[in-house]
Amino acid sequence: MIEMLGTLAIMGVLSIGGIAGYGYAVDKYRANETIDELNKRAVVYASQVLNNTLQAGEYLSHGEYGDKTALGYTIEANNSYYPNEFEVTLTNYPSEVCRDILKNYMIPYQIVVAGKVYDPDSDNYDICGNDGETAPETLFIYTADLNQEKEEYEGSEGIIGDCIQGEEFSAYGTCYPCDSIKGYYIASEQEYALCRACGRRSIQHDGMDAYCVPGCMSGQIYDTQEKKCITPECSQNSDCSSKGSNYYCELDFDIGGFESSCEQQPLYGRCVKATEGTRKTVTGVGTYVKSGSTMNWWNAQSYCQALEGSVRMATVADFGCGYDYVGANKTGYCNIDTSTSSSGTRSANMQAFQTAFGKSNSYWLSDSYSACGAHLADLGDGRVTYSSRFNNGSYALCRVGD
Repeated sequence: MIEMLGTLAIMGVLSIGGIAGYGYAVDKYRANETIDELNKRAVVYASQVLNNTLQAGEYLSHGEYGDKTALGYTIEANNSYYPNEFEVTLTNYPSEVCRDILKNYMIPYQIVVAGKVYDPDSDNYDICGNDGETAPETLFIYTADLNQEKEEYEGSEGIIGDCIQGEEFSAYGTCYPCDSIKGYYIASEQEYALCRACGRRSIQHDGMDAYCVPGCMSGQIYDTQEKKCITPECSQNSDCSSKGSNYYCELDFDIGGFESSCEQQPLYGRCVKATEGTRKTVTGVGTYVKSGSTMNWWNAQSYCQALEGSVRMATVADFGCGYDYVGANKTGYCNIDTSTSSSGTRSANMQAFQTAFGKSNSYWLSDSYSACGAHLADLGDGRVTYSSRFNNGSYALCRVGD
């Protein structure tokens, strides 16, 4: 019995080792097959880049191969934002195969996994994920002749040139679109090196820090919260009509960025149901709805437009102020007198709003204060003041009915 148990134990150990060895062999086979197919496809893609005039980011034909590899992995190819380069994206494949590819594939100029550039000297295979998981999106960047090594940065001379916006920096007479998201000129050797190191040749600035983001394809923008390229749902309320009634486009600065000018609203957003908040009848003025949450000025406008029965946003005039806040760019207590003094009696309309909605919170008004700001009503102290349109701390206040 002891001998039998010993024999079974040895067989078990050998079986486990055999299974592990088999799994390793299968992963290596899959990686080699994928590398071989990538090499064959690369010839097809390179021919298109060398022999045709293509737009940056334009999709490349797979030829006889199709959009799946022989092992069923999803593949996509695009012309690069850099001259005579192309990019191949591989998704829906095992993390174990990803690691074996990183260990053995030498032809691409650069390999990027989940937005991180793989450094062959680091042996950082963890970027492929854990065993048994699907590997993150992997980007293979090739030079069009499949052999040429790209020039490395050697100095600051020639970096800055006369490039148009969207082609952000020049390198020895050629303009390159480092940042495909918003206008930014590369102004230092460090930023140039970062731009060149980014997997998709884009950088994003967050305060003083710069980091790599994908150069999104046509029709897509980069979502800094999701940290990936997405097709935006909307840029205006009409884009949300297919969702049903009362949907509005909630514009978001994290989607696609926005222009540097303070007058520019966020460019893209998500379709959101305009859920009605507090509805009150303001004595002597009319019926108004307060949004259920705070938002920036542009979204307050969109919210009021989408709300059922809404006519418009509230205005300075609705609060019955005694002097021209808007035309004279004045702010202060909404008094019935015509002076600019903070003393005096609040207008009857302001008092009616305070009674209806309480003496707290601030509410966006449709009136502009400046190119970058808009008026708002602060019911806490009965003032009409102003704030940056970007501010998310005030509620929408919408007039409903006639």
